[in-house]
Amino acid sequence: MQPSLSPGSPRQRPPTPETDYPELLTSYPEEDYSPVGSFNDPGPTSPLETPPGWSCEIGPDKQIFYTNQFTQEQWVRSEDQHGKPYFYKP
Repeated sequence: MQPSLSPGSPRQRPPTPETDYPELLTSYPEEDYSPVGSFNDPGPTSPLETPPGWSCEIGPDKQIFYTNQFTQEQWVRSEDQHGKPYFYKP
């Protein structure tokens, strides 16, 4: 006698759309899917958007300075060779 496979049995395969729900594969319009490679990570937020408690100013040489309004701590925003922002203390 073979044991029956219950829904929680580890030996039972999980449902797959292709096998168990083939009618659903044809019911989704093609425009619901993005072309491969079309998703891009969102870019960095505007350099002038500041978190609460910080102010932002642009220096004469176009450097962007962020100053903490409580401690007066200052950071400079720059970009690496790939265009990714980074911050450092002047």
